[in-house]
Amino acid sequence: MDYIYALDLPLISKKYYNKFDFIVSFSSIEHSGLGRYGDPIDPIGDIREMNKIHCLLKNKGLLFLGLPVGIDSILYNAHRIYGRIRLGMMFEGDICLS
Repeated sequence: MDYIYALDLPLISKKYYNKFDFIVSFSSIEHSGLGRYGDPIDPIGDIREMNKIHCLLKNKGLLFLGLPVGIDSILYNAHRIYGRIRLGMMFEGDICLS
């Protein structure tokens, strides 16, 4: 069984496109792009991260995802809450650049 530490992923991501049967993300993506943990401000940072995950999964791979849900909102700079609009946006991306 292999795993990738998230901080190492940008350096080696293309090597792992379409390689994983499943990916687990719990309480992390909702923080992406808000700058709380030293990351650059990016209004669609969470959507970019979901697109990266999509590229890493094999066809018919599984994503186990834990996100706060409720009414769409941002508790700046802590996290996002996903409602009908933003949650739908999280599952739209499928562009993988090789």
